[in-house]
Amino acid sequence: MIELHPEFLIKNIGEKIHEKFFEQVAIELILQKYQVSLLVVDINKEEIIKWTS
Repeated sequence: MIELHPEFLIKNIGEKIHEKFFEQVAIELILQKYQVSLLVVDINKEEIIKWTS
């Protein structure tokens, strides 16, 4: 079994990638199971769109 450290599982992703990939039900379940936090950003505006934990 792999031991995961949540403090190392913070990912910075673009809004379009989040919409197309990370909003799929299976991916959301995996993210919850492994406690992955996502920081969704608008790269052009340089602003945070969404923070999930």
